[in-house]
Amino acid sequence: MKARLERSLGMGLRAGRTAQILMDSAVSGHRARNVRLADDQVVVIGPWLSEIGFELLYWIPWLNSLKKVLELPADRIVAISRGGADAWYGDICGRYIDIFDFMSAEELKQRQEQRIAASGGQKHMGLSELDEYILREAREQHGIGDPILLHPSLMYKHFRPAWLRRQSVSAVFRHSGYRALRKRDPVEEQIKGLPERYVAVKAYFSSCLPEDDANITMMRTLIERLAANTDVVLLSTGLDIDDHRELGGAENVYDASSIMTPRNNLAVQTCIIRRADAFVGTYGGFSYLAPFLGRPSLSFFSEENFNSVHLDVMRRAVQRLRRQYPDGQPEFTAMRTTDLPLIDLLALRPDAGPTTSNH
Repeated sequence: MKARLERSLGMGLRAGRTAQILMDSAVSGHRARNVRLADDQVVVIGPWLSEIGFELLYWIPWLNSLKKVLELPADRIVAISRGGADAWYGDICGRYIDIFDFMSAEELKQRQEQRIAASGGQKHMGLSELDEYILREAREQHGIGDPILLHPSLMYKHFRPAWLRRQSVSAVFRHSGYRALRKRDPVEEQIKGLPERYVAVKAYFSSCLPEDDANITMMRTLIERLAANTDVVLLSTGLDIDDHRELGGAENVYDASSIMTPRNNLAVQTCIIRRADAFVGTYGGFSYLAPFLGRPSLSFFSEENFNSVHLDVMRRAVQRLRRQYPDGQPEFTAMRTTDLPLIDLLALRPDAGPTTSNH
């Protein structure tokens, strides 16, 4: 991978010893001493092109730790992501570049599909032609001279043994800084029309919640029950960006799709969840976001066809987030859809069945 990085774009790894120290430190997690950047040189982190869950649970916490290890000032770091993820990188970088500033949603989706087909998977295991294009555009449009590149593939290489259970998940936490996302969102004005109190719901179909009659009924019933007790804001983007199929809402709920664009959709959803009483939805990367914002997250799946290591990491991360939100509720619960009747039973709903005691 290093050879390809050196060949591409004329960026970063020609900076000699400094670049090598950064590369070695990124992989090892050891402190890099006597690192010196040129006067106008910056470190580019990204571009991030993979799943939201890995971005929130691994990439950003790894960058938090790495920034401390490398003793890099924020004003020398440039982050590249998409969809208005500015607030997620607020404690890491001094400048954020959004891919949708120079690519349409349709073009990104098409080129993402080409990248995935060429690499054999969604995971960002190496520098692709799409990376090269994005990095060229970012350099030209933002006047970035000769940066050093810290690519997501370094993080994937670093944590892969833990995901494969060849290492304890403790290895993840030794090189990750799980920090609250406290930076205020740049889109607060756009959501002023929402209710004062509400539950944010992101219901969509995926591999772990496939679109079948049982799951459609379960999610619609869940939304209806929530709406009977509180206002509900649906985080439906109305955008064709990824491979998830969203579920439309019932009546008497607020649909936030009208205020979302490809460029701001993550910013809007982040702001909505930050103000919500809770997040409820499909288990997946987005269900991880609420605890980082100090809010509780309840998510559902019907097929346990995912790597349970990520659930373990998320639950441990929440323990660290609780200490940063003494007045908040950074909680995380992921449940099977078949467990939903247990909530009725515990709530002593009249239609939940017999509750008599044998004592």
